[in-house]
Amino acid sequence: MPHRLQRKAIVPSDNNSLTPVCEWINNNLNKNIGWKELTEISGYSTIILTKLFILHLHTTPMQYIRQQKSVPKTAASLTQDKSDRSELFKSLKK
Repeated sequence: MPHRLQRKAIVPSDNNSLTPVCEWINNNLNKNIGWKELTEISGYSTIILTKLFILHLHTTPMQYIRQQKSVPKTAASLTQDKSDRSELFKSLKK
């Protein structure tokens, strides 16, 4: 029987490598986020990125995006949105 080499993926021991990806996702939920953007942002292939999300967040990247889009805004973010709109209206009146 021929000996087969097995490739091992380099997987970080913690989810710090996902923090920038998750932050980018959360800051871009208003956009159509696809695999191309995720692999460019993370530097990982779709397979490795999916494995990392499942390992650390118990969900796939696409499920994470859908979950984040369905989460209602917190009171703090609603207050910030209201403040931003108020500033916009003030600047338009000038």
